[in-house]
Amino acid sequence: MIEYFKLILPRIQEFKISFDLKNIIVNQPFAFIDSNERKQNLIFKKNGELIVSTNGKVTMGKWELLTKANSFILDINGEKLLYQIVIADIGIVVLKINRDDNDIFVLINENLIQSFDIETNILKYLFKSLNWVTVKLQNGEELIILKKTRDEFIGTIGQYVFYKGYPAPDGCYNSKVSGVIYYVVECKIIRKSIIEEVTTYEGKMLRIEKFFNNLDDRIGKGDLIRSANGDIVLDGSYHTKNGVYTTRNGVIQ
Repeated sequence: MIEYFKLILPRIQEFKISFDLKNIIVNQPFAFIDSNERKQNLIFKKNGELIVSTNGKVTMGKWELLTKANSFILDINGEKLLYQIVIADIGIVVLKINRDDNDIFVLINENLIQSFDIETNILKYLFKSLNWVTVKLQNGEELIILKKTRDEFIGTIGQYVFYKGYPAPDGCYNSKVSGVIYYVVECKIIRKSIIEEVTTYEGKMLRIEKFFNNLDDRIGKGDLIRSANGDIVLDGSYHTKNGVYTTRNGVIQ
C-alpha cells in the first residue's frame, strides 16, 4: 500500500486536500499498517495523548500538531518523528517525514473506510474527495478522470487519469458511451477526439477524427480523415454537405 501511495501522490498533491487536521483526528478511530504489516489502531486525545493498540495491547504515546509548519509530531513507542502533512481528509490522512523523503505514513478513519484494500475502499474514497468521474471504456474497463473542480469539463486537457487503479499508461482510451477518444501521456490528457462519419456528394463515406476542446468540436485543420475501412485517403478535396475538406497525407489542411 505504501508503494502505491508513493506512486500516486505526485499526481494528486496539487489538489491540496486539506481540512483542519485537529478537528479531523481527535477521538476518531484511525489505523495504519506498520513496517511489520501489522495493523495498529490510534486514538488521538484532545489533551495530546495518543492511544496505540496492536492486537488489543495498548501503549500510550503523544501527538502534537504544528499548524504554521503544516507538520505533525508523533511519539509512538518512544520514537518521536516530525511529519509533513500531505493530505488531511476526514477519511484519510497522509504524512511523510519531510518534503524530499518518500517515507509515507497513511492513516485511515475506520468509521469511513472499512479496510486497507486499495481498489475497493481507499482508492474510491480518495478519488471521491478529488471530484473523480468514471468513464466506461469500449474494452470493458473503466478510466478514472480527476477534475480540479466540480464544474470543470470531463476530459479537460491536463486532467489526471487513472486506469485499473494506477496512473494511466500512455495511450488512447475510447469511451463506450460518448465515443470520445482520450489521448494520455504521463498520466495526463493531452488531447481528445471523436469520430464523425460524413459522406461526399459522390457517395463515398469518410471517417473523420476531429480533435476538440471543451467549446469547439467542429471539423477543422489538423483533423484526421480516413476511408470507411480506415485507410488514409488520397490527397485532394472532398465535398460534403458539411463543407469541403482538403487533405494531405490524411490530415485536413
